[in-house]
Amino acid sequence: MSAAARPSGAPLRHKLCLAAILLILACMLWPGYLPALRVEPYVLGLPFAYAWIVGCIVTAFIVLLLTYRADRRAATRLTGVQGHRAG
Repeated sequence: MSAAARPSGAPLRHKLCLAAILLILACMLWPGYLPALRVEPYVLGLPFAYAWIVGCIVTAFIVLLLTYRADRRAATRLTGVQGHRAG
């Protein structure tokens, strides 16, 4: 596919990823952190405030992983070439 035939701008999945990451960031800062601003209950042995932060980080990781996999799938569809895997 030539550069002229490709649509301009970021794909929708990148915009959704950015929106999700910004929402997660808002949950980790002052106004979004207020629901988690307590010690009890404990979640997997962690105070709730720490579990909130760990949950935000894990959610961000999953969002980025899904976006990465979607990008690789889209690149494979465009080029028809599988990515090189070491090993």
